[in-house]
Amino acid sequence: MSQVIRVLVVDDSAYVRKVVKQMLSRSPFIEVVGTARDGRDAMEQVAALQPDVSILITYEEGANLLSALVAAGLDPATMIGLDAFFAPRRRRGRATP
Repeated sequence: MSQVIRVLVVDDSAYVRKVVKQMLSRSPFIEVVGTARDGRDAMEQVAALQPDVSILITYEEGANLLSALVAAGLDPATMIGLDAFFAPRRRRGRATP
């Protein structure tokens, strides 16, 4: 028997939330139960939806959100933080990844 993992996607970009949700939704083992645009929204969504896992892409608020979850008595152990920071390098006058 396979268990479906309930996921909350958190990012400040509507486009990133949409793309990540589409990618995760391709798996029969993952159900995206909601999305959140910032830490405050994530707190409300975690409390209301009780996801198995929350994927936090918004790197600016990551530490604050984890502290707030603990203070609110919610379990932050199911948070996955992804570093969305991109700093292009210069090569021959052009930016490259």
